[in-house]
Amino acid sequence: MNMPDCAIVVATHKPYWMPSAPMYLPLHVGAAGKADIGFTRDDAAPSISEKNPWYCEVSGMYWAWKHLEAAYVGLAQYRRHFSLQHFVFGTAARKKAVIGSEELAGLLKQDAVLLPSRRHYFIESRKQQFANAHGAESLAALEHALRTENPGYLPAYAKSMERTWGHIYNMFIMRRDIFHAYCTWLFPVLELMEAKLLQRLGVLPPRIIGFAAERLLDVWLLHNRVAYAEIGYVTLEPVNWPKKICGFLMRKFRTF
Repeated sequence: MNMPDCAIVVATHKPYWMPSAPMYLPLHVGAAGKADIGFTRDDAAPSISEKNPWYCEVSGMYWAWKHLEAAYVGLAQYRRHFSLQHFVFGTAARKKAVIGSEELAGLLKQDAVLLPSRRHYFIESRKQQFANAHGAESLAALEHALRTENPGYLPAYAKSMERTWGHIYNMFIMRRDIFHAYCTWLFPVLELMEAKLLQRLGVLPPRIIGFAAERLLDVWLLHNRVAYAEIGYVTLEPVNWPKKICGFLMRKFRTF
């Protein structure tokens, strides 16, 4: 099966194992002012590499938008990769489970957008989770930016943020025209949120813009009625689920 022209950026800030398939492009995000780590850097202009502490892997998304011409563009992370398997045990097995060219070729013949399996929150909405995890000021700045830049998206925002599930990690694979349309919409909203938070707080909380971008992906897809398929993903490092669940519950109930 012929593989479509596809580039999947793997965002990383440190040397790490990378899949060997040619479609994977390891990208050193936040590279501005940093020593080389042997991967392509995200600080070639145009770039927002210097904003990586707040934008996280989204600085790599911006670089891909401005520099890649592949027919399909994707974003993964050094610790998380797309896979057709959901439950894989052991680091070696997880590496083998990372999606390969032939598997992806079959999927892209059917769907123009691929997303990781949705995350379920169960006991709270996405809006409640964002406010509990990142603060009311960050939520207000996000909503201000969307209302100012794209008020027509507010119904989709309200519906998406009332869900108890969503797509996280800023992971996706998209046909290039869809990717371009998404980025053209997304980055002005993020820039306004950034400016509003700086005005209110004087500083930006770490990674906050990246967290906001996670929520905005579903808003954009919903408003534009973009069809997508979900596939699995593997995490190469062990997840401390008791710690994560405890932190989630503490944020949820700390006001009581």
